[in-house]
Amino acid sequence: MPENPGLEATPLESGPLTPPAIKSVVQELLRTGVVEAEERPKVYELLRQRPREIAQALEPLDLQCRLDEVRGLAYLSVGRNYAGDDAADMPPEGGAESANTGWTHPLVRRQRLNLEQSLLLALLRQHYLAHEQQAGIGGGVARVGLAELGAELATHLGESGSDQKDDKRLRQLLAGLKEHGVVGDVQDNGQVPIRPVIAHVANPESLLALLRQLEGLAAQDGATPGLTP
Repeated sequence: MPENPGLEATPLESGPLTPPAIKSVVQELLRTGVVEAEERPKVYELLRQRPREIAQALEPLDLQCRLDEVRGLAYLSVGRNYAGDDAADMPPEGGAESANTGWTHPLVRRQRLNLEQSLLLALLRQHYLAHEQQAGIGGGVARVGLAELGAELATHLGESGSDQKDDKRLRQLLAGLKEHGVVGDVQDNGQVPIRPVIAHVANPESLLALLRQLEGLAAQDGATPGLTP
């Protein structure tokens, strides 16, 4: 006898169940958002080889799996019914895209980046594209030195007067972007690995406009804009 007599259990439909292998990789994609062939080859191959079944499993959630086979990348994206731009875009706070009122997907929280995070993302994306121009798309892991990245960031944000504070600021910003999957941990040799998903999560026009705006302000003032004390 049911615990709640007024509620009847909904019978399962007689249609075929999702195969366990498909269910497993879809759950992994939902958990991480990004699957790289280099790190999870079996999961990536299944996502690549069985796109129809993956799409059917994600369709009720209005989500989709996008593939970048050149870079060996699979990533989760909001269905086109919910976003007019790239569902993985992370525009700067207050940018043109932030006024998008169509962002209504109940399972996805759109991430807003502050100015410093957006600037660092733009610099990282430039380094990643420069790496691909030299090594080819999908040609190994892109890296940038922590010292080089810090100097570039200080050019736009100014220096605090303390190397220790500047290094702490940079590491905190990198830790925030690591949560978006665009960078890895800072290595012992001071190198920062840049993940290939950065080619998809950042709107290049918005980032380029941000860099030009900061450079224009610096040229007008005759000095770099000191946005931090």
